Amino acid sequence: MTRALLYIARCTRPDIMFAVNFLCRSLTKYTEEHYKAALRVLQYLRGTRTMKLRYVKDRGGQGAEIYSDVEMFCDASLDKKGPSTCGGIFRYHGNAITWFCQKQEDSSTSSAESEYKTFGIAFKQGMYFVNLLQDDMKIPITPILVHEDNKAAIEMVKQLMSNSRTAHIANHYHWVREHVRDKKNFRVQHLSTELMCADIFTKALGVGLLEKHRNFIMNHIPDADSK
Repeated sequence: MTRALLYIARCTRPDIMFAVNFLCRSLTKYTEEHYKAALRVLQYLRGTRTMKLRYVKDRGGQGAEIYSDVEMFCDASLDKKGPSTCGGIFRYHGNAITWFCQKQEDSSTSSAESEYKTFGIAFKQGMYFVNLLQDDMKIPITPILVHEDNKAAIEMVKQLMSNSRTAHIANHYHWVREHVRDKKNFRVQHLSTELMCADIFTKALGVGLLEKHRNFIMNHIPDADSK
């Protein structure tokens, strides 16, 4: 069941990506509660079976953009310890192209540090499309606009050198600064938390917020399928 859900989440239903990713963490030690949670995901899919990704031509706006977010300690079993869960989505002219949800490699000491580390994952997603679209297909997409809701993380990625707050972070996370510094491939911009659609990939949301971000990501118009 989990493999089928993972395929759906990765290919057509980004709105269940977090739930499926969370279930996958317990594949070797699942319990009855995990089984019931998987059934709830199936019930949700059944209730929203007309929901689908919509791709709109010439929607305008920002060409290539990334929304990235992170949630610290979303797993209650970790007792507020361990790596954070990060997620994000790459959109092109308002259409969802690819998205991700995963646990970070190591723990962080603050939310700003977690957000800073997430830049690395998000930038790798973006560089894939830079290589594919811009370098190979000659379709200009840079600079890619990166939306971030943590101002401290934005300041960290703009710094030229490490200080007392960032010196402990492993060196392989700092390569993102080069891409922001030259303003060639990425441009980081602050976005209010209320509008951060990547929130849907980092934790369980209430119905209202889930539907808001889901409809935005999937270009879904409520009640459109029933007309």
